[in-house]
Amino acid sequence: MKNKIIILTIFLFMGCVFHVQLVYANEFTNNNTTIEVEIKDNELMLGKVQTLNFGTHRVSSKQSSYQATQDLTIQIIDKRVTKKTPWQVYYQLSDFYGSDSSSFYATLHFRSGYLLAKTTKGRVKIRNLKIKTGTDKYELFEFQSNTSEDSIYEFVIPKQDIYLTIPADINAGKYEAVQIITLQNVPQQN
Repeated sequence: MKNKIIILTIFLFMGCVFHVQLVYANEFTNNNTTIEVEIKDNELMLGKVQTLNFGTHRVSSKQSSYQATQDLTIQIIDKRVTKKTPWQVYYQLSDFYGSDSSSFYATLHFRSGYLLAKTTKGRVKIRNLKIKTGTDKYELFEFQSNTSEDSIYEFVIPKQDIYLTIPADINAGKYEAVQIITLQNVPQQN
C-alpha cells in the first residue's frame, strides 16, 4: 500500500510540474496593440464639375432645342506616379423629372471640346455626340498624359456647342435631370 501511495504522490507531483495548460488565441491579444484602417485618395480623380443649365423657356407644341447657358467644365486631377495608361471620361444623363412626377426624355448634343493643362491647351478628339437620356453611358474622350508630374486638367465644351432637344407638349413646370460623369483608367491590353 505504501508503494501505491508513493507512486500516486509521484504522479501527482509530476502532474503539477508538467501540467499542460490550454492557451486560447484571445489570451495572446494585447489590448495595447492597434490597427490602422484608412481609405487612400485615388490618384486619378474628378475635381470640380460645372453642371449644365438651359434656362427657362415657353412651352411649345413642337420639339425644341435650347443652347446651354454656361460651358460644361470637368476638372481631372492626375497624381499617378506612372502615367502609362490613358484615362477616359464618360457622360450619362438621366431623364428629366418634374415636381409633379411628370418626366420626359431628351437628347443632349455636344459638338466640340478642348482640354486645358497647366501650360498647354490642346484639342482632344470629341466627335459630335447625341446623348440620349436614360441609362446609356457615352465616352466623351480619351487622353494619355506625357508628363510624370502631378497634373490638373480642365475639359471644356463651350456653351455654344451644347444643345438640349426636348419633345413637344411637355407640361409646364421645373424639370431636373442628373448628370453622371465617370473617369476611369483604360485597361491595359496584353
